[in-house]
Amino acid sequence: MKLTVTQQQNSGVFASTRGVNLIHQSNNIAYTISVMDRDNRQVIVAPISDTTYPAMFGVYYNIETLLMLFEGQFFPTLNVFENNTDITHCWRQRTLPSYNSADFMVGTDNILVDYSVFLNSNALEKWSSLRDDLDMIHNMVLYCLSSVQMPVDMKCAFMTEAYLGIAELLKEKRNIVFPSIGKGESKLQKYLQRIILTYGQDIFGQEIQRGLDVFTQVLVDSRNRIAHIKSKQERVVLNGSECVMYLMKLSLLYRLILLDLLDISVDSYKDRLVNRVQLINEHDAVKSFLPKLVR
Repeated sequence: MKLTVTQQQNSGVFASTRGVNLIHQSNNIAYTISVMDRDNRQVIVAPISDTTYPAMFGVYYNIETLLMLFEGQFFPTLNVFENNTDITHCWRQRTLPSYNSADFMVGTDNILVDYSVFLNSNALEKWSSLRDDLDMIHNMVLYCLSSVQMPVDMKCAFMTEAYLGIAELLKEKRNIVFPSIGKGESKLQKYLQRIILTYGQDIFGQEIQRGLDVFTQVLVDSRNRIAHIKSKQERVVLNGSECVMYLMKLSLLYRLILLDLLDISVDSYKDRLVNRVQLINEHDAVKSFLPKLVR
């Protein structure tokens, strides 16, 4: 029994040859795993002892979603073989739309972590447990960062909303103390401020300088658009192009937090993170948005 998935590259991502081979145990079954980049990417998962196809596919998706966390994007499937049988058509039919990355997530500049260094059995085991803890939050985030035909303001709203769940995870995993919520205060805004100050200063440095309270209010008000009619909205909210920029920034924050929970230090990818943020900040949408952050 063996699963072989070949993926096409995005924008020259597989410019260099690299790879990793490892043995990973899942539910008392050992698997040999190979990930190799050449002209394309090939991922091979083969159980050492008898198991079921759903179990083997589960190991594969654990690998693929961890790679997405490292690299910020999924790659298009070229072909899939179950032993020597071509199952590409069936595979594509059952692949969720959330596994197709939006254009704004694609590119070498969105890669933070070199999988050939950090992909190992320990990381896969931790990631499997973390995915269980995240539950629907991670699925929602993947949809927000996918090519699914949903307005970007809705994607940005749901991405912002995800940080309420992330806050609960950080309370449990990192013992982070979040502020109490007073009457009339927004829990989401307070939690966003705490998370950004703890994890996001490299990502939201310009926004913090302008006023973190004002910026997080914009995020909250933009999220609230899905619950209020337009005539009742009088505050500054993100427009379409701004939503794309802040989806990129919020996705970086999300990935940075999860990488920390996997015990992968930001120091190992700090230069790549800073470079990605600089590229986002150079967009006209960010430059025109920042002056709106006025107390």
